[in-house]
Amino acid sequence: MAYTYPDSVDNIYLLDNRFFGFPRYGSAFVVKGENKTVLVDTGDCNQPEAIRSEMARVGVTIKDIDYIFITHCEHNDHAGNAGFLAMENPDVKICINPAGEEYLTHPELEAAERKRILPPGMAERFGMMHPVDPKQLYYLTDGEEFDIGGDTLKVIFAPGHQPSGIVIEESRNKVLFINDLCGMYLAEFDFAIHLTPDKSSPVQALEALRKLSNNTYDWLALGHYGFCDDPDKVINGSIGRIEQLMAIAEKCEAEGTLDQLRQRIKEQVTGPKIEKLGEVCEEYLYVYLRDELGPNLCNGFARFYDRYRASR
Repeated sequence: MAYTYPDSVDNIYLLDNRFFGFPRYGSAFVVKGENKTVLVDTGDCNQPEAIRSEMARVGVTIKDIDYIFITHCEHNDHAGNAGFLAMENPDVKICINPAGEEYLTHPELEAAERKRILPPGMAERFGMMHPVDPKQLYYLTDGEEFDIGGDTLKVIFAPGHQPSGIVIEESRNKVLFINDLCGMYLAEFDFAIHLTPDKSSPVQALEALRKLSNNTYDWLALGHYGFCDDPDKVINGSIGRIEQLMAIAEKCEAEGTLDQLRQRIKEQVTGPKIEKLGEVCEEYLYVYLRDELGPNLCNGFARFYDRYRASR
């Protein structure tokens, strides 16, 4: 029987923002409390009508939203429509880790960086975000809680995927909004891969995931492909994948072959996983993973390991 992705978990609703035009590839969420309504992430700025349409489907407009939580500000697929949406609701608060302020108020800086580091063709897929008015920013603190009426959201700083990363614990349904901290998991194909874009720190991600693995969650709300009802499998699997990447890097370092690190990750990790997925998934997704995301992950991990070595 084919896996069916849930559209909601009680008072939490998945928004498919069609990142890069791919179905289910980008996820945002609406949380309806008795007193407040929250939007978690905003989707890709190339797809503003997708997020509008999905919000309408679950019965809200931007004027109904009290808080927008951005799980990491560096990436357009999560923060892309924050400024665009907020213009229509001057009272909405955009809640962020303070480390991400620059990426929202001056999005042109990250756009230039994408063009410099991403594989050919990938940078062109991203649009230009509308800058956020600093007056609408709310700077979160680690451990801060928001009572939205019959439900509570607790913010935990988790900078492993990006420096401004946060995860959010939801009390009513024991959902963890984990953004991209544990990578990408496609339940329908049982496919998982750890995401290592530029500025990521797998070591910090490993530390955060180990702490989170000690908790009991019933659901994950993933930044890609929505809800997952097996949090332990995904979190512990991600821990293992990071440990595998680090072991490959450490072996290369010991052998004096760090110049081969990118190729070894491709040969031992991303390449076999993507090729196996290509046997069962849609052609467009396979080609994107093979030609764009896969090389980006190999390059990003190699850059991380250079920084990691220099900091030891």
